[in-house]
Amino acid sequence: MPRVGRPGVFSTDIEKKIASYIHILEKCGYPLTKKEIIAMISEYIRRNGIGTPFRNDVPGKEWFLAFRKRHKLSYKKPQSVKIARKRACNPFVIYEYFDLLEKVTRELELGNKPEQIYNLDETSFCSDPSKSKIVGLTGFQSTRTTSGPARENTTVLLAANAIGGKIPPLVIFQGKYLWNEWMYQNENIKTAYAVSQKGCMETTIFEKYLKDLFISAVGDKRPVLLIYDGHSTHVDLNVIELAATNGITIIKLPPPPFFAYTATPRL
Repeated sequence: MPRVGRPGVFSTDIEKKIASYIHILEKCGYPLTKKEIIAMISEYIRRNGIGTPFRNDVPGKEWFLAFRKRHKLSYKKPQSVKIARKRACNPFVIYEYFDLLEKVTRELELGNKPEQIYNLDETSFCSDPSKSKIVGLTGFQSTRTTSGPARENTTVLLAANAIGGKIPPLVIFQGKYLWNEWMYQNENIKTAYAVSQKGCMETTIFEKYLKDLFISAVGDKRPVLLIYDGHSTHVDLNVIELAATNGITIIKLPPPPFFAYTATPRL
């Protein structure tokens, strides 16, 4: 039946995709609040250049209520988790995660294809020694240090598969512009570079890494299982859509001590 009244902000297909991704996250243990959903949709609007009547590209209360009604979404109270399970990685939580990993691996038929199972993680370090305290003799003047040229924080993202095959790393410097002097000049060593205001991972950088580097580096074999933590920069509608349309299933691991997970199945 055709929709009556004013045309919607999004096409029917886009709305269905958004609603399906929300359900995917909920079904696999990463439910979103109303505030988180609105923030994700707002980011989706800005990054895709979609014209909307929303103030500052943020969906309002009336639109969200109508969207929820159209796609049969409801408010619900999440299942409680015992305090003891939040405070420590007890075996029941860990076993549940590995049960999921086994289930997904079996469904994707990757039991004997470790080269298609990848894990990625990132780490940050400070390149300005003046930010760290040192230990020395009481009453003795502190040794002087030499600080770097305004690059205080650097993040490195690494990915590898279950047989040790490595994806070229991504190095994120702190700054506004990426200077040639910061990049290692060696044609035999492949490395990707980016910059951000704080030298930390950002959603746009992570999406570009998946799109321009990871997907091409893993080759043509599908499906691919990708395991990484549940940092907020890794959870985005564009990232979920990108993975789903490229035959990549994601299992997310929020930081310990509490494990949770999500997976994006192939569409």
